[in-house]
Amino acid sequence: RLADLIEDGGPREDSLSLVAVTSGTQAQRCGEIKRRMARLERSATLTLGPRFAHLEEGDWIAWTSDRHFAGERVVFRIGSYNLAQSWRNTLTLDEIAAECFGWDRFIDELTPGAVAEQQTPPTLSTPDAGDWALTGGIVAGPTGSSVPALIIEGSLNGDYAASILIEYRIVSVLRNEDGMPILKQDDSPIRGEGDAGTWVAAPTFAPDTEYAVISPVVDKGAYEAAVSYRGERGTTDRLILGPVVAGSLAVARGALQITGLDPEFPVSSDASHIYVVAFTATIDAMTMQFPAGTIGGLAASTRYSVFRRISTATYEVAPYPALAQKASSDLVFIENHSTLDTLGAAPPPTTAPPGYGGTGPRELVNLS
Repeated sequence: RLADLIEDGGPREDSLSLVAVTSGTQAQRCGEIKRRMARLERSATLTLGPRFAHLEEGDWIAWTSDRHFAGERVVFRIGSYNLAQSWRNTLTLDEIAAECFGWDRFIDELTPGAVAEQQTPPTLSTPDAGDWALTGGIVAGPTGSSVPALIIEGSLNGDYAASILIEYRIVSVLRNEDGMPILKQDDSPIRGEGDAGTWVAAPTFAPDTEYAVISPVVDKGAYEAAVSYRGERGTTDRLILGPVVAGSLAVARGALQITGLDPEFPVSSDASHIYVVAFTATIDAMTMQFPAGTIGGLAASTRYSVFRRISTATYEVAPYPALAQKASSDLVFIENHSTLDTLGAAPPPTTAPPGYGGTGPRELVNLS
């Protein structure tokens, strides 16, 4: 049944042994009964009082429960029972329904010699161009500030998608002497030479998503975004939107400040490397996922500031205090961290004792 295949997310193949069945019609009915019963997946174990001591295998019981079935009445068949000396009866139950055994020979039955048509759920369709729109703008940041962002609006037009994948990338555009993108009549920038950057995946959204914000991004940076649908059979082709210009803030701002980390101490070090484990960060009241990374070739016993560069999606460090980097709107400041000395010990702090994370000192700086 096509409707059942769509609801179940695809076919569930199984075999049925019918050594004693010689009639094709009977075989069809047996197969259909098993298929229908296999779609009833609820089971339970239930202990009842002496009033129900007479129940045994094969009996059908109806169970109505606000707690388990939201008030729905569900019919179960008893698979086994255990009657205690107290006459309390413990039952194992499997869902059943009379509809499993219904049969209409004019609808359900195949005529002799007929070939069953293979029914598969429809495949996902690529998002339509008119379903989604991309704009560049600004969103509220911490302490009343504003930060550049990409805003995606639209809705899923169709069925069968389990989630929506949104990606974005910075692209090359033509700019004037002030560094501002040169726009066409529709306010979109004119693409310049060079390949577009690598796609960066934003979080996966639920099918009912109608509004998504990607931030932080580079102020006055030109971006494309892509929308894809994910289902059981894979991911559709991308619907590419843009390019658009993010932000256009009149006043330059510094590196974005992380206000929350999970885990709280994602950075560690040895004498020549700084390591970052995958972590979740709160930035501008939004939650973002950051991958793991390693920065090598560093000097021992040296204090560094650790950053994530937005435009290239890479980690980098600069010797503390890294004031130039902390003034860059293309960077997310993670923390200050020291490499170990050649003996594997952390160098003493040069200021008031900071907090410690990983295997080296760590200090969070408030840039607001």
